[in-house]
Amino acid sequence: MLLKEAKRFLFILQLAHLGVTEDFPGSTPYAEILGAEQKKEWVAHRAFVALFVASHRGHVKTATFLLRHGADVHSKTPLGRTALHVAAVMGRCDCIELLLSCGAQALDPDSEGQTAVSLARLWGQQQSERTMVRFQWRRKSAAAVLPSSSESQAGQQTSGHPS
Repeated sequence: MLLKEAKRFLFILQLAHLGVTEDFPGSTPYAEILGAEQKKEWVAHRAFVALFVASHRGHVKTATFLLRHGADVHSKTPLGRTALHVAAVMGRCDCIELLLSCGAQALDPDSEGQTAVSLARLWGQQQSERTMVRFQWRRKSAAAVLPSSSESQAGQQTSGHPS
């Protein structure tokens, strides 16, 4: 157990030293000359690139770390692609679930009008497409308003039938 915790700590420390979090923005000659606001933007861009690569390669632990430390799930490449677009194309279903749970939008189009769902379909990634559709279905069904217990009891008394 101690070895597992030590490995986890080392993993987090290695990620932090990449300059992808505000807590530990890293140190490069370029970063040293940036002003506070520029450095914040630089770190955010590095975090997005790291999230994009982690999603492409299916590194869920890395993506989780990045998202917990401020990586923006809505950031886009110059072509308008998000980390979800690339995870969908590569069939990285665990990353897809993570990104969607953090607010990524499966129907957010890139600059060519392609969504993560349409790209998954185009690239033959049926499991990616199913994962996104299932996630949306679960989200909608969880949001459905269920009657409260007091409303349910009132309905039982009116109908005379217990549940």
